[in-house]
This record gives sequence, structure tokens and C-alpha cells, in this order.
Amino acid sequence: MVKDVLHDEISAEVVKLLIAERKRRGISGNSLAEKSGLSQSLISTLETNPWNPTLDTLLRMGDALQIDIGEIISKARKKVLRKQGRGGKAPSGAVVPTGPKSNR
Repeated sequence: MVKDVLHDEISAEVVKLLIAERKRRGISGNSLAEKSGLSQSLISTLETNPWNPTLDTLLRMGDALQIDIGEIISKARKKVLRKQGRGGKAPSGAVVPTGPKSNR
């Protein structure tokens, strides 16, 4: 199903962005595991196979890195859709994460 594949790709991209930020900041996988309360083996597994992390895992990683996970999800979504030539637009009927909405 197109939606499932799209969601899987967005999830994987979120993890890739979080891991890239971890590396950019010079934080070790062990340190991220410690700060997030996740196991080192989970962090290592996600770095080699970033598919289908739970929301709890993403939130813990984001909190440990002091990153707004909503912004990361939005960036990942846009990147995946752009890569698929959709210009940031999801296929008809797809429900994809858009991050928190502002009341401004």
C-alpha cells in the first residue's frame, strides 16, 4: 500500500535526521542511549536499520538531543515527498504526519 511505504520512508528519514544530528554534535551512541533511556543496542540497530521506530523511541531521542521531534518529522516528510517527485504533497488519501499546528 502506498501509504504504508510512505510512512515507512518518513519514519526512516526521521531516524536518519536524528542520527545525523547526534553525529553533528559529536555525541556518541552510548551517550545518546544514556540520555534517552534507550538501550545502546536499540540505538545501534536504528543506525543500521532505521525502519519503524516507535513514537516513544523517537520522542526519547528527540528529547535527549533537545530537538523538536515535530520539526524533524516535518523535515523528513518534505524530504521524502520531494525525493518521490511529489513536491511536498502526499498521495491522495494518504495521512502523513505534519507536526504540530500553530494557532497564529
